[in-house]
Amino acid sequence: MNHIFEQHKKWINIAKTFGADDLAEDFVQDSYIKILNKEKVNESFFYFVLRSTIADHFRKEKRECKFHIWVYWYSYTCKRNKSTY
Repeated sequence: MNHIFEQHKKWINIAKTFGADDLAEDFVQDSYIKILNKEKVNESFFYFVLRSTIADHFRKEKRECKFHIWVYWYSYTCKRNKSTY
């Protein structure tokens, strides 16, 4: 696995291409943790783990954003309806 760790800057640059500018280092570190107990890891596998880690983060962020929008809409609608009674 040392060959993966030796390419740390490469992985950070790849993470940045996925849109993870400020969090690229964090995503690479999280991906290292995910492969820590694997016996055989090649670059393709690590690339897949890194991409999945970033995609999961953005998917979760998108879901949380939708929830916040829904809560705002719901609270706005309730306030508006109460004032009309």
